[in-house]
This record gives sequence, C-alpha cells and structure tokens, in this order.
Amino acid sequence: MLRRAVIFTGHGQPSQVAKVVTFPRLPVPPPNSINLRFLLSPVNPSDINVIEGVYPTKPQPRSDISPQGPGSESEPCYVIGNEGLAVVDSVGQGVKNFKHGDRVVMLKQQAGTWSSSENVQESDIMKLPNASRVSDDQAATISVNPPTAYNMLKQFVSQF
Repeated sequence: MLRRAVIFTGHGQPSQVAKVVTFPRLPVPPPNSINLRFLLSPVNPSDINVIEGVYPTKPQPRSDISPQGPGSESEPCYVIGNEGLAVVDSVGQGVKNFKHGDRVVMLKQQAGTWSSSENVQESDIMKLPNASRVSDDQAATISVNPPTAYNMLKQFVSQF
C-alpha cells in the first residue's frame, strides 16, 4: 500500500505551502525499528505554527522517503504532525517491547503523524496499556493536550 502524507517544503501560510503527497510504501522495518500505521492524527494549533515557522521546536527535514521529488535528497520535505494514534504494523529484528497490533502514541516531538504510515525507533513510541479503556479519540490526543492543559492550569490559573 502506498503511503500518503501532508508535507511542506518551506514555511508559510498552511493553505499555500502544505500539500498531500504519495510516497512508496514502507519497506520491511530495519533492525530495532517499527513500522506504524496511523489511525488518527489530530490537527493541533502547534502543527499550524510549525508550518508557519513560528513554533519553537523545528521538525527535521526528510530526505529518506522518496527516490525523487519531495522527500528525496534533492528536495527534502517536512512531514507534519506532533500527536496521533497508531497501530504497530510490523517490527524489525531485535524489537522486544512491541508486537503487531499494539496501539501506540508518539513520544518524539515533530514525529510526522500526518502520514498514513511511518517507520520509527522503539524509543519514539509508547504502548497504550489496557487499550480497551481508552477511546481512539482520547488516545490520539493524550501526548500533547493533557500536558498542555496541566501546564496552563499550573502556570496561569494558580496565579489568580
């Protein structure tokens, strides 16, 4: 199955610089890595700020996902997305803590979650324990929204 992702190659207004592209499907995961299939990838205001170039954390340019065009050595791109819910599709040799079908969320910032699939390192994801108790919607936003709300309450509400 081909991969699709929302990318940008330069900062600006999202409606002008973001586009959907199709990439070759992921190869078998290399040793100690995992292929994910994203189920839900929310739009977070920080994602828009990343595209605009005003967010403090900058994504890494990708030049490893396509032989030519966006995502290649000659035309690096950025895959958008900080948070989302994914399922483990396949694991590379040496992966010990994840298996096919595990539901996971991203730990790494600017992970490129606005993609149909991605290859990640084991340290970039967290398995959802007791996954049946957390809805897909809750899981997709668990890594950014709750910590942000907590920090806002702690820093701003406690001052009143």
